[in-house]
Amino acid sequence: MRFITLDNPYIKSTFLAYGCTHREFIAYINQHHDAKEEYEFAVGTVFQSEVVKGVKAFYIWIDQSKIKKKQRVFLVHELMHLVHALMDYVGMELNDETDEAYAYLQDSFYEQITNHLKL
Repeated sequence: MRFITLDNPYIKSTFLAYGCTHREFIAYINQHHDAKEEYEFAVGTVFQSEVVKGVKAFYIWIDQSKIKKKQRVFLVHELMHLVHALMDYVGMELNDETDEAYAYLQDSFYEQITNHLKL
């Protein structure tokens, strides 16, 4: 399992987990974040956890085999969940005045991930 830190102007602890199965990712989350996530079949998932009082870590995991087969819709789908969770955490509701910030953050994450994974 590998991680990269995604550049994020709002929350510094935002990570992409890759190179592992969903079952392995869930096991890591449960072991390192005192969580009780249950495994279920998935092609992607977003997880958030308080790492110290008042500070959260955000993770996105995506099945690389789907992305490499040009099925990037799964990545876009999970990125929407990640962006919504991050913005909710910082107190920015999605509305007509904030939707550009959501879009720019999602675009930034997409570019970072696809560039890192050379897709």
